[in-house]
Parts: sequence; C-alpha cells; structure tokens
Amino acid sequence: MKAITGWVVAALLVLAVHIELDSISPLAACVVKMAVIALIGFVYARVAAPTTQQALFAGVGWIALAIGAEMVMTERLGHGWFAMVGCPDAPAMRYTVMFVWILGPALFARR
Repeated sequence: MKAITGWVVAALLVLAVHIELDSISPLAACVVKMAVIALIGFVYARVAAPTTQQALFAGVGWIALAIGAEMVMTERLGHGWFAMVGCPDAPAMRYTVMFVWILGPALFARR
C-alpha cells in the first residue's frame, strides 16, 4: 500500500511538472520529473524501509502504473498523452525517465 501511495504522490507531482514546464523546456521538465521521482523514492524508502529487492519490485510497479496511466489517458482523450514517461519523439529523455521510475525507490533502499 505504501508503494502505491508513493506512486500516486509521484504521479501527481510529475503531472504538475508536465503542465508547468513541458511547454517551456522539455529538458528542464525531464530533469525535474526525475528529481521528483527520486525524491518520492527517497521518502518511500524511509517510510517503508524496503530491501533493495522489494524496492526494485516497487519500481517495476511504478513504471507499470505510469505506462498504464498513459495508456488509459490516451484512450480517453483520443490522442497521445505522454505526461508520466515522456514523449516518444525524445527517446533518450523518455528512457531515462523510465529508468528513474524503476530505480527511484531502490536508490535509497536499505541493503
């Protein structure tokens, strides 16, 4: 439950960053999104105190939820929606954000 709560908080913050910064500077938005995800990963690691394996499992859940949210919103809006992970037109930034979704909780996990 703590992992899902962490993802919801991270997703809402990532969405806010997307709304505020993406049209101004996609690179800055990407960097801030990664910082937000890592920060929430830090908070999750301190609250839940997972092992590295548990934190990686939570990270896999986080990326699955992020991709799922993009799929649901794309279906509902009728056009591509890439706020959680990033636009496919910028694959390097998109893949980097994906890795941070996965590794965010594990970066601060107790060994």
